[in-house]
Amino acid sequence: ELEIREGSLGAYHPDVALTLANLGGVRWYRGMLDDADRFLRRALEIRMMILSPEHPDLADALNSLGALAWTRGQFEEAADLYGDALRIYERALGPDHVDVGRVLNNLAETHWKMGEYEEAEGTFLRALEIKERVMDPGHPSLAVTLNGLANVYRDQGRWADAEPRYRRALDIRGSALGPEDPALVETLTDYAKMLRDAGRPGEAEALERRLPA
Repeated sequence: ELEIREGSLGAYHPDVALTLANLGGVRWYRGMLDDADRFLRRALEIRMMILSPEHPDLADALNSLGALAWTRGQFEEAADLYGDALRIYERALGPDHVDVGRVLNNLAETHWKMGEYEEAEGTFLRALEIKERVMDPGHPSLAVTLNGLANVYRDQGRWADAEPRYRRALDIRGSALGPEDPALVETLTDYAKMLRDAGRPGEAEALERRLPA
């Protein structure tokens, strides 16, 4: 399909970039990360050639590459890519768009992975503020940010700040998702770890009993 599109449309065409991005996603899903990186970078190169510097599709490509770098543990590169995507989204879509909240969440997760807790907290809080403004209170995407923010607080021993975020994330995911959904399992596991770290093993065990066998 890629060769056909390149032959009929030319190498620098939006549909060729889309095909490359889709191929990158498939390779990523299959664990072929080097191939995924190659396809996604080629898609980004095309979009940089044919789109304006503030086009949201360019930010999408940067965000995808950032996510791949994050998956590979290349957190500094991921932070740079997410930062570039964020600046484009903000200019193209406005500061309160859902895509701004999404990439802020990704950037915050990256700061957390690098142990940059102050930056992670501020970025998560900004993502949460946007999501709360534009999403329903039970939207699963809110739980993603709440869980991430709670992890930042947990890792600093700030139990009183972490626990209400875990509880809210658990309420959202428990209502919206099945009992074996990986996102619900994530919150149960992270919350239980916080309880153990806080010296409350009995409550941690009660949560862990809700985990799938």
